[in-house]
Amino acid sequence: MLSLTGLGPGQSVAFTIDVDDTGGESETIVSGSEIAGATLRAALSDQTLEARMGTDANATIPLAACTS
Repeated sequence: MLSLTGLGPGQSVAFTIDVDDTGGESETIVSGSEIAGATLRAALSDQTLEARMGTDANATIPLAACTS
């Protein structure tokens, strides 16, 4: 779990994870197709939003602006 507070409008979060290669070409590189389909979840006080990783190793969870 990654807990965030104070993320402003237009800001984003990027992170790196350590996963094992399954493609066999290189032991240190994980291709986009190996991460595709992984689910990211944003648990807010009143809802949980999710997005799936694409073959480009990106996922976007659009969030409404904070009011406090």
